[in-house]
Formats: sequence, C-alpha cells, structure tokens
Amino acid sequence: ESQQVIATVRANELGYSQKQIGSGAALGTFVKNQGCEPIGKTYHGNYRVNTYYLTPELDEAIHLYFS
Repeated sequence: ESQQVIATVRANELGYSQKQIGSGAALGTFVKNQGCEPIGKTYHGNYRVNTYYLTPELDEAIHLYFS
C-alpha cells in the first residue's frame, strides 16, 4: 500500500521551511495542476487538507513549485 502524505508536510520533509510553504493553499493548487490527484482528506491541525500518494511525481511537483 502506498504511503499517503499531505503536500505541506512532504514539502517540509524535503527541506522547505514553513515560511516558504505559507498556508499551503497555493502549493496544493499547484501540485493538483501538475496532475497529482488528491486521494482523500485528513485533518492537519484545524484544517481539512488533501492527501496524496507519496510518488516521485509528487516530489517533483513540490520541487517545481519552489524552483
């Protein structure tokens, strides 16, 4: 079974700071536009956020967002 991740948490794991990530809304929109379809929702703090399969494509989309 593939691991599920939240885009902002994954961006953090990849070395991007909370300040760079901001609210995560723009990041979420960007990865979706790159073709990474959300697979569900979960709570992260007080917010319901999309979850994604942890794939090389997702990591690539995250890196692209910050490049």
